[in-house]
Amino acid sequence: MRQLLAAHKSTRIVFAVVTLAIAIAGVVTNFSLSARALAAFDHQLKLRDSDQFMVSGRYTDAQLASRGTHDGPALSGQIGPLVTALLPASVEVHQIAFRQSSIDTNAGPLPVRLVQASTRFLNTIGATPPPPVDWKNSSQICAIGAIASDRLSLNEGDDARLDGRICKLGARLNIPDAMPFMGLSDAIFVPRGVSEFATDVAVGWSLYLRAPAGTLSETQLRSSMSLIFNVEYFQIWSGATVAARAERLKTIVLLIANSLGFVILFVGAAAIGSLMSFSVSERAKEIAIKRTLGASKRQIVSEIMCEALLIGCMAILIGLILGYFLSQRMEEPLLEFMQLGSEQIGDLIVVPIVQTVALFLIISALAGAIPGWRASTEDPAVVLRKS
Repeated sequence: MRQLLAAHKSTRIVFAVVTLAIAIAGVVTNFSLSARALAAFDHQLKLRDSDQFMVSGRYTDAQLASRGTHDGPALSGQIGPLVTALLPASVEVHQIAFRQSSIDTNAGPLPVRLVQASTRFLNTIGATPPPPVDWKNSSQICAIGAIASDRLSLNEGDDARLDGRICKLGARLNIPDAMPFMGLSDAIFVPRGVSEFATDVAVGWSLYLRAPAGTLSETQLRSSMSLIFNVEYFQIWSGATVAARAERLKTIVLLIANSLGFVILFVGAAAIGSLMSFSVSERAKEIAIKRTLGASKRQIVSEIMCEALLIGCMAILIGLILGYFLSQRMEEPLLEFMQLGSEQIGDLIVVPIVQTVALFLIISALAGAIPGWRASTEDPAVVLRKS
């Protein structure tokens, strides 16, 4: 370190280290954020495994949607069987409903999502363990998602007071966090058809449709439903549309991340390259004297290359620490939209960062080796006469 400080002006070393550290921090942040985005897009691309749709409508539009044949409550009771009859037998149809409720806790009322669904729907989305057998026939038994259970400090067997009414939690459900039901584990579930809670979900209805991949397209769905419904009054969410958009966005994010990483890498290379080149040119006399005293070209190149590597290592260490904290701060606003565990994106972050660090070390070595070799090949006598 003393030799390094003696060979270079401290201000230049600080400038090079800071510039390189900022560049590395930028690379870490860039790949960290892009990796989380790419993981979210990969999550959405899983929608290609099957044809999935969400069809939603409002009670206030029931007369128009059904062409005058059903009012809100009647259509709510018949929408599932009617749509099932219109579609191929391979299409699963699940009727569900959502609303925002409140639950009384020791800390006071807290918001919670209330979901009306069937046991078959919970089995379809992979909820485990299944609700108790008597759940679907009881207005006194609810089920709670694992995230809601932890957030509200409620467990299986506890009583939950929803808007002043009590239901016993008969199951704690672990629900995979997959589209179109991201965050569904943070909810309380009541069985469909329970009159005590049915009036609470009187805003509208939703149908979840799932079929083997390639069985049902959005065009086919709209065409089939239009036989008895006015589909203009339905909102249709298509998994295929989301997957296609995710694929396009993934390509764009990859292009931006790689381009930005290249620019940052170029800035870092320019910083250490200019430092070492300028420093070696100023030390031409010192190098010439060492050559006169018997130092070999390899020794000269090795010494200067080690100096460059030492500067690079200091910058990498500072940059990695700075980049870690910076990426953590910048990721916080994204977590709401990209609900993925860190274990799912670890490899996506670590691999490019390790590659970048290795590339920075190679650049640092070259930044010292190239000007060092050039200086070592100059005739010492000519250099000493000039100086």
